[in-house]
Amino acid sequence: MVLTNFRKINGCLVSLSLFFILHGVNSLGFLPHNQLNKQLQVTLPNGVIQGQKETSLFGKTFFSYLGVPYAQPPINDLRFQEPQPVRKWFGVLDGTVEGPFCSGVNISAMVNMDLKSQGQEDCLYLNIFTPKSPKDNDTDSLPVLIYYYGGAFLGGGPIRKYYSPDYLIDNDIIVILPHFRTAVFGYLSTEDLNCPGNWGLKDQIAVLKWANQNVKFFGGNPNQVTIAGQSAGAVSVNSILLSPKAKGLFQRAIIMSGGSLCFWGYQTNSKKIAFDIGVALGIETNDTKHLVKELRRVKSEDLMHAQILVMLVNFAETLTNGLPYTPTIEPYHEGAVLTEFPFNQLKRGNFNRVPILTGVTSMEMILFQKVADLVRPILSVFDLSPGLFVRLTKNSQNRSIVGKKIKELFFDNANFASLSDLELMTFLSDDVYWRPARKMAELVSRYSPVYFYKFMYEGELGLTTNTRFNGLTTRAYTGVGHTEDTYYLFERPEYKRNQNDTYMSKKLSKIFTNFVKNGNPTPVKDPLLDNISWPRVTKQQFPYVEINRRLKVVSENFNEKRYRIWEYLYQTYGDKPYKVY
Repeated sequence: MVLTNFRKINGCLVSLSLFFILHGVNSLGFLPHNQLNKQLQVTLPNGVIQGQKETSLFGKTFFSYLGVPYAQPPINDLRFQEPQPVRKWFGVLDGTVEGPFCSGVNISAMVNMDLKSQGQEDCLYLNIFTPKSPKDNDTDSLPVLIYYYGGAFLGGGPIRKYYSPDYLIDNDIIVILPHFRTAVFGYLSTEDLNCPGNWGLKDQIAVLKWANQNVKFFGGNPNQVTIAGQSAGAVSVNSILLSPKAKGLFQRAIIMSGGSLCFWGYQTNSKKIAFDIGVALGIETNDTKHLVKELRRVKSEDLMHAQILVMLVNFAETLTNGLPYTPTIEPYHEGAVLTEFPFNQLKRGNFNRVPILTGVTSMEMILFQKVADLVRPILSVFDLSPGLFVRLTKNSQNRSIVGKKIKELFFDNANFASLSDLELMTFLSDDVYWRPARKMAELVSRYSPVYFYKFMYEGELGLTTNTRFNGLTTRAYTGVGHTEDTYYLFERPEYKRNQNDTYMSKKLSKIFTNFVKNGNPTPVKDPLLDNISWPRVTKQQFPYVEINRRLKVVSENFNEKRYRIWEYLYQTYGDKPYKVY
């Protein structure tokens, strides 16, 4: 009798498991009856999820729902396809367990120059945090922030270890942190309709659609959504800004240390990358349809290994073609999110016109000091042929002229190989981040409100970024590196922060949540924000705010002297129409 009942129960479990697999909810966990708590449950159109009640660092109660599916698992025939709406589930979903990393490169290991893979393809889940109780009958809904993580489009994930939203939640907003496809799984493109690409961007837009339909059940306002991202996440946000597929799905955008005009943010030779992946896996074909068909059959682990090999092979071409796995320009089709390069779109005002908060850190490239040390020996090559440094034109004669102009105007004709670390980091910070950030903000400001910042706070917490990447325990020179600002926006439990760092976290989170709520980082004078009124960028002027322990409004144009040199070089020698800048 017992054995018979066991077999029945086991058979039911197997059938239920097969049902979930067939219905695209592979990684979901469901709660047993004795763990159900209706006070923590939210009923969505697709099913019920139970989260947990938590307390922020400063004592505010909030509710977290982890591992919430927003699309079907992109596996098997859905690999290299647009995300499909999540299907209904039965039972109560366990919202206390984070979803897995998406298949890609292990960013934490890459910090130590160790290239290895991590994650799985069944990964389209998000974490949502809300100050609103599931049983709160208050009709006032809260603004929503959706944050897209960075990671060079290679990997990463919004795990609580790095992205705990305590400071943001304390300012009464809802925070959504999604996983999305990265690396070859997120950006493989054959530049035709067999595999048009931008799967990661399409995931991010699917998150917006999910929020539009579901955030109200968590107490959120679907008509007050802000998208934000840093580094690769900033390129994603800027790309979504450009995409007609995202029209009406968000009302504000925050773009941190990156953007659609950064050369590294768009791959211009995606088809070659796709066939390189095929070669690495022993797929012999010149036909894109056959290539994609075979790549869908490859084991996930083999594809992850191949993407690293191809990344290394194409490293030298990053200067001219962008990072290997990034957004690309698609042929026109119904599902396309990007069909032309960003510069002209921005110039014409052909984008989703919403208020923008954007900016950079004061010395972005400090984070990559170790990489700079590795490439320093080859700087003598640029002394022999300065034109190799040049991307703004493909004309060989003009490349040579521009290379010499760069040496003359930026370095007073000093050899590249003899540059100090500070000179090299300043030039690269300008070339890789500052110039494209300013140009993007200038173009957008003709049609939408734009607020610009320069993050300058040199805190102990931010220094841990340099320690992780470079082994540096002190700052060799003044400046704040790439990603340091994110350490103050999110709580990172493994890192202790001193009183000054905590104060900066409160200040930065107030700036961001003000913008999320009002479309203005300083809607009223506030002692925490030093009673400043943040000026807007205009076509004629480019004022900005220095974010430090004390905020400072700077009326002079940002990075003016260096920027005018670049403007002269682009306008005199650049190939038009510009793709990036």
